[in-house]
Amino acid sequence: MVENLRYEDIYILNAMWFRHFGSFTLHVLDSSGTEIRPAGPSHAPILVTLPVDETQLVRLQYAHFLGSRLSTPLEFLNIRRPGRYGIFVEYQSPIRESDVSVKPFWGREKGPIKSAVVWIQVRR
Repeated sequence: MVENLRYEDIYILNAMWFRHFGSFTLHVLDSSGTEIRPAGPSHAPILVTLPVDETQLVRLQYAHFLGSRLSTPLEFLNIRRPGRYGIFVEYQSPIRESDVSVKPFWGREKGPIKSAVVWIQVRR
């Protein structure tokens, strides 16, 4: 989920998928804080047709959000044994501000937005 906590509207791409170099990237950490690579296939970048038209964008007003849900087995995340794991998500726009005519737009050059780390305990 991306939430606008600024008092001004901001535009973001409406594509909310879990992929590297576009929208959301899910990260899993082991108990020591070392990142675990997913067991599943590599994620592909989102392909956006340029120029971006306004139907591909969402205007987020203050306190509004846009998100996506990922349901996946623990094995896909490479969580295969009991223990403590951290999970966080990064949002990264796959396109630049200059690719979009509406402003302000959260473009790739502004960098990723990182969520807080949520720690879980797996017992099985």
